[in-house]
Amino acid sequence: MADERYEYEVAFSFVKDDEAIATALNDLLQDRLSTFLYSKRQEELAGTDGEQSFNEIFSQKSRIVVVIYRNEWGDSPWTRIEETAIRNRAYEEGYAFVIFIPVEDSAKLPRWLPKTQLWVGFKRWGLEGAASVIEARVQEAGGEPREESATDKAARMQRQIDAEVARKAFLNSIEGVKAALEEVNNLFAFFESISAEIRGKSGFEINCKRVNDRKMDICAIGYCLAIDWNYSSWNTLDRSYLSISTWNGLPPRSGRNFLEKPKQVSKSKFNFDRKWTENVGWVDSGESQFLSTERLAEYILKKLMGRVHKGQVGKRNS
Repeated sequence: MADERYEYEVAFSFVKDDEAIATALNDLLQDRLSTFLYSKRQEELAGTDGEQSFNEIFSQKSRIVVVIYRNEWGDSPWTRIEETAIRNRAYEEGYAFVIFIPVEDSAKLPRWLPKTQLWVGFKRWGLEGAASVIEARVQEAGGEPREESATDKAARMQRQIDAEVARKAFLNSIEGVKAALEEVNNLFAFFESISAEIRGKSGFEINCKRVNDRKMDICAIGYCLAIDWNYSSWNTLDRSYLSISTWNGLPPRSGRNFLEKPKQVSKSKFNFDRKWTENVGWVDSGESQFLSTERLAEYILKKLMGRVHKGQVGKRNS
């Protein structure tokens, strides 16, 4: 018999950057379990008090709460409400109802979370593994997953096929090329704003220079990044990529003269992509990790500062 206390078997909490992961997990579970994913339930919440509705969903109406976790979770307005609801519920019930899924290596779980609390490493388990753990926890908590029928499975597979067809069509279209160019411009703007914030708050000297609308140099204490957006067609992103190379000294751009040829320290590539939702971002060709444009800017600048730090320590020890 269904437990009428719960309107949903699973509710997802996540920051905007992880909507694609939450959407994919939801798709794996929704034919077997009743789920709450805000982007799929907007009509149900229309006209209600958002804060009260979210509080009730995460504190009362969901058997299991799944937190797609990164360090910023709990800082945005909605995840702050959800965090409060989870902690208030845990005060009465304990933390058995919540599963944390860290999606980045640097994620540090909240200090208020018991060390014995179950968490699922996303890189280790993947989407299907995480979905299996969630379903098992629902059963342990008294839920009864429906058996996925052949029709349900076919519908889920068709949704995945349709999403992939739409993704490829987007990446091979004028709209896709325009979106990529816009995100390159956004990336450069994020580099400039984050670098200015770093200088203002820490005094660490880091400077950005736009070479043109597809190239940027970022320099800090002897090291420079050359950011290059490479594309050759106006209607497809095939063979397009973002190149990030680190140099000991200024990058060898055309028109520059050097007494000593600069040395390339490292190089990586990122491809523009779109996930199931309308979220666009970048995928490291080596790791397949999906990053939003702002998160990519943070990631790249941290790499540069790490290189500078390593170089400075090496000089002191030599």
